Amino acid sequence: MEQYENVCLNFDVSLYGQMEQVSDTLSKCRVRIFYKGLNRNRTYISDDFAQQLINSLAYAPIKGIFDSDSVDFEDHGEDNTDGRIYGIIPESHNFAWEKHLDKDGVEREYATADVILFTGLYPEAKLIPDKPQSMEIYKKTFTGEWRIHPDDNRPYFHFISGSLVGLQTLGDDVEPCFEGAAFFSLYKELKDCLSYIKQTNNNNNNKEGEKMDKTLFRISDNEKADILFDLINPNFNEEGNWELNGFITDVYEDYALYVNKTGYHRVYYTKDGDNVVLGDTVDVKIADVTASEYQALEAMKAIGTYEEVNNNYAEMKASVETLTSEKATLETEKTDFESKISELEAEKENFEKTISEKNEKIGEYENQITEISAEKVRLENEKNDITIEKENLEAFKANVEIEQKNAIIDEFSAHLTDEQISTFKENMGNYTVLDFKKEVCTAAYDSNPTIFSQQENTLLFKGGNPDGVIESGAIKILNKYRNGGNK
Repeated sequence: MEQYENVCLNFDVSLYGQMEQVSDTLSKCRVRIFYKGLNRNRTYISDDFAQQLINSLAYAPIKGIFDSDSVDFEDHGEDNTDGRIYGIIPESHNFAWEKHLDKDGVEREYATADVILFTGLYPEAKLIPDKPQSMEIYKKTFTGEWRIHPDDNRPYFHFISGSLVGLQTLGDDVEPCFEGAAFFSLYKELKDCLSYIKQTNNNNNNKEGEKMDKTLFRISDNEKADILFDLINPNFNEEGNWELNGFITDVYEDYALYVNKTGYHRVYYTKDGDNVVLGDTVDVKIADVTASEYQALEAMKAIGTYEEVNNNYAEMKASVETLTSEKATLETEKTDFESKISELEAEKENFEKTISEKNEKIGEYENQITEISAEKVRLENEKNDITIEKENLEAFKANVEIEQKNAIIDEFSAHLTDEQISTFKENMGNYTVLDFKKEVCTAAYDSNPTIFSQQENTLLFKGGNPDGVIESGAIKILNKYRNGGNK
């Protein structure tokens, strides 16, 4: 590849003309790309190589690097991918070899094709006509060899094979390689008609901007941009050396926007039927705005005059400074709060851990309480059973004692009065069986002291008292309780 290092693969050419709008977003024009033979870059395009380039035209991109400050395109850039794609050469590009008289007075035959530009997507694409452009050959596909030209004995590069990688739109300062190559519009017949109308008006001593003859030309709303273009560019023709005062970017109800090297401008016009008349022209700062920018402009319009806006701006600036200070304070407070929140979250975590431990203890206590409650119920049931059993035993014992006491009364009833028997029965619950028996026996003995001596077999004990008298056991007991006992 060393033999190709100094080969120029970019062929700069000039562009001119106006576009034909084919939809709301697309516009069409034609481009003069190259001519065959030796060019000013000292490269040679043969018939065979020319056909290879023609075969690679379809879908080749129209590229460019736009500088909004200078309202112009830049150069090639450092790489083929720099910038953006502003259009393409379509598959059906109506290729043709067309003759063109270049500025150096030489008529050359150029390879020409249709071009589709994305004017709805990129407003600057509307500036591509009248701009230089470059045919770029794909580095990975081209081959060739250096030769000596017989006319001047100087070297030139003869292309053998290669393909087109794209067309690069350039700025106004670029010197074209192919003298007459250019983008041009399909409006030649219309321009000729307008030139005829202008010439007729000039012959009738009409001033520029006066109404056009309705019988010569009728216009529609879609054609206003073309008419306005010619009205602001009266010398945009061969006689006027294609002098361009500005390029129409947008047309509105009563004015149009156009751009040139000095910036954007608004030109007012009136349309009366089929006549268009130019009015005042004023400089503007904005060619198009986004939705958010438009809302900001509408808000400014609602505020009032520039002075009011300026005063409001000063107030708003002061408010912004105040709000900025308050924001800083709030951010500091926010940081403090976040720190406190972190501490509280740590405390919360500890509390939750403590609560979890307490809940665990409470669960253990509740289990113990449940067990104790169950044991309590069991013991209470057992206690109730014992109490019932005790009551039954006490009732049984009471019944037995009553029977025993009744037997005692029956045994001594013969020695008791009815009153004594009734009294003993009423009060038998106040005595034990033994005490009851003592009371009954005492009462019976008091009634009849001899009852125990007549029934010797009832004596419980025989023995002598201190006086040497032999007494039975029962007599001895009764004597013990006589007169208070123990005397």
